[in-house]
Amino acid sequence: MNFLSHYFVSSVPNDPIYNAGLILPDLLRKEIRVFNTPSNKYAEAINSLLKASHQHQNDDKHFHASYLFHQISNEVLNEIKKDADLKHLPRKWFVAHIASEMLLDRILLRHYPNLLKQFYSDLDQLDSKLYEAFILTHQTTVEPKVLNRFEQFKRSRYLVNYTCNQLFSFSIWRIMTNVGIPNVNRQDVHNLVEFLQGMEESFFLDRYSLIFDLKQICK
Repeated sequence: MNFLSHYFVSSVPNDPIYNAGLILPDLLRKEIRVFNTPSNKYAEAINSLLKASHQHQNDDKHFHASYLFHQISNEVLNEIKKDADLKHLPRKWFVAHIASEMLLDRILLRHYPNLLKQFYSDLDQLDSKLYEAFILTHQTTVEPKVLNRFEQFKRSRYLVNYTCNQLFSFSIWRIMTNVGIPNVNRQDVHNLVEFLQGMEESFFLDRYSLIFDLKQICK
């Protein structure tokens, strides 16, 4: 699942530290793979981040094994293979995986606009020193780029872009570039977003049922 989907499924009312922790496994994917029990002065708060990180991993496990995810990603993959403008894309299965998860966040944004406000409100309450202490629980040092990543994520508010096709295109292009999908240009991404908009208006038309199913999978 993507950032907002994790928040939608597992956030806890009035617990901003825990809720902010739900995004950390994706934000720190390259630096931390196994989340450990804390042992410093921030232990209680870090334990909340730890529990949220484990919840994120558990939700991913259930979601990626679910019939819903396989139904969505297989439908997107099959349609990509049929589309004349997209048939040449490399790693189509992975493109379908990314696109399916980002579409779920986009659907949530359209139907629960206040969800994003609460999402960022909770993130804003996670102190940078606590974020650094959480990383130091798993590493002996913290690189500046890793230390700044959480603040940059908050400041950019880039999930707001998901409802705008042009900005959504940039978000997809950045993710595909970061994961090393080769030979993908801006026109390819533009074609992909147009394709996804068509999927959203057809296969994803029953959005409320989809959102309900998403929450049930991870209970």
